[in-house]
Amino acid sequence: MGWFFRLVGIAGIFGFFGWSINHWVEASDDIRASEAQEASDEEGSTDSDDPDADPSAPRYVAYVPGVAPGSYVVLDAPGSNDWDHGLRRGEDHDIPEPDGELMPGLYASSFTSTDCTYELYRVGDNQRERMIGSDSLRAGRLLVTLNEIEPDRFASDGGCGEWIEWSPLVEPLREAPNGDYWVGDLANGIWDVPAGCHWEEVVGFRGSQVHDIMEAGIGPGTIQITNQSMGFRVRRCHQPLIHATMIDE
Repeated sequence: MGWFFRLVGIAGIFGFFGWSINHWVEASDDIRASEAQEASDEEGSTDSDDPDADPSAPRYVAYVPGVAPGSYVVLDAPGSNDWDHGLRRGEDHDIPEPDGELMPGLYASSFTSTDCTYELYRVGDNQRERMIGSDSLRAGRLLVTLNEIEPDRFASDGGCGEWIEWSPLVEPLREAPNGDYWVGDLANGIWDVPAGCHWEEVVGFRGSQVHDIMEAGIGPGTIQITNQSMGFRVRRCHQPLIHATMIDE
């Protein structure tokens, strides 16, 4: 009977090694699949990817998670000379309870915004606020400039989507439908402006203020965009502006 138990023992040893090898192979396959998925995820994602964005929309060099539409106190920049600093902290005022705070900067709504409206408010020495600017757009991206002096409050509605800090685009645009565009958003060169299309070259986006306009016009016609061009507001266009000719800088 001794030979029988020896055979059983040998079979058990081979069976154990067979199970171990099979288990190791399965575990190795799982690890390789996991690593391949991680590599694929890393290859397919960049800092400019907005998980909620339309994949056909222009992409930023760096995407920073934004803030939801609502009412925000605009903080004073460090060392600011804002004369009304602290007034909005008083108890006797008519300012709605804010949803949060924003540092000064240039902010952008989504390129796919629809029926987006924002308003800018300034606090007076009587601790009452007044609207100092507003802008709206049926479809397209709005920009808003929150500088270190004004406004004191920024408010927007739900159609704007999240507001993010503006950053350069991966590639300059060669078509410009209704919307707002900053330095480098539009390719340098000569642009064709369709009939009836309104455009303004501006120094900032502070609620469609007349004193921010450097130059303006109505199509048909052309405009030239260079490295020295500032911001552009495009409105009332049934067809987008089209980049027609490159120019040497």
